[in-house]
Amino acid sequence: MRKIKLLAVSSLIIGGVFTGYLVVANATGPTEGNEYQSTSIEENGSEAKFLSFTGVIAKVENTESSTTIIVEDDSSEMIFPIDDETVIASTETDQLNSEIIEGQFVTIYYDKDKPIPMIYPPTITPEIIIVGEESLMKQSKVSKFDQHLVSEDNELKLHISSDTVIVNSNGEALDEADIIDKTLVVSYTITTRSIPAQTTPHMIIVLDE
Repeated sequence: MRKIKLLAVSSLIIGGVFTGYLVVANATGPTEGNEYQSTSIEENGSEAKFLSFTGVIAKVENTESSTTIIVEDDSSEMIFPIDDETVIASTETDQLNSEIIEGQFVTIYYDKDKPIPMIYPPTITPEIIIVGEESLMKQSKVSKFDQHLVSEDNELKLHISSDTVIVNSNGEALDEADIIDKTLVVSYTITTRSIPAQTTPHMIIVLDE
């Protein structure tokens, strides 16, 4: 069975839950005619690049070449085939585990431009999976950040400290220069009330283009 990449994200929480400012989506259940609709929240007039689905892993299907998970929320479910490019991050600080197991609480991020079959439940390959207890989920944002480390929706500005962990999707350490004009998964706790909000993130994952 293929080994799944897993990154550890600190579970220290000062406040907030894992919702993110840019990446918030509502995945609805089947509609008449078995059509499936997924919507994203628009901010500053622009639609989020990534959609998200939060729920519990109801089933894990493993084969020699692939892993597929079925995730359910209170009213619907989605099917996520996991490939070698899927980034899996855990909220457990001292646990690295290559297994995805039933009953885990997850938030899934996927590209809104990927085609989704108009059947229920929908099936789509995710870019990012965040695993952990719901109470441990910290704030996170998925966005491209410019040379000033401001997100493309002008909602969040990053300040990098010596404690900020910067890695690529393979878990390899990177420098601050490597995050400019890149799409990032940013994990943080508190922000200022300015526009844009400013934060010193705990961890940054640089996604492959």
